[in-house]
Amino acid sequence: MAEQPEQIFCGYMSLSSDHHITAANEKLLLLLGYNQNGLYGCHFESILTRASRLFYQMYFIPHIRLNAHIEAIQLAIKSGNDTEIPFLINARLRERAGMPVYELILLPINQDIDHQEQIQLLRLEAKRLQSKLGIMKDHIASSTDHQDEMTQQIDLQEQTLELMESYAKRSKRD
Repeated sequence: MAEQPEQIFCGYMSLSSDHHITAANEKLLLLLGYNQNGLYGCHFESILTRASRLFYQMYFIPHIRLNAHIEAIQLAIKSGNDTEIPFLINARLRERAGMPVYELILLPINQDIDHQEQIQLLRLEAKRLQSKLGIMKDHIASSTDHQDEMTQQIDLQEQTLELMESYAKRSKRD
């Protein structure tokens, strides 16, 4: 990434080879409650929670050095007001100007959960509408059957009426 994406729905962060924060987009700064001066130059570990720091040291660093990328790792970051914000992180190790650079995309997990809840609600609504559609189809089929029955009864009554009129006319002649 030559330039960091400023207007995306998730956070972006760039780390130097020694894991100091060199860039962050506005979305991430807003999510964390930091300004550029408060975040740039900080060591990435310094904003992680204690448990995330251990995971970062034992898994993140060796894995990204070995594979040059990490997908869907969960780390909790301390915000500017000291609350923990869990993130789902994808990261890539790239080379820029001959130096390794770590580029991270951070998706707040509560946002991911909100999306999952919305998807679940949409699925439930779709099932409800499908059920309602099935009931309506059954009703229409039933109405059509009933309508066919009524049409047959009317036809029979018309035939009976015609026969009666015909019989009445014959009776008058006789």
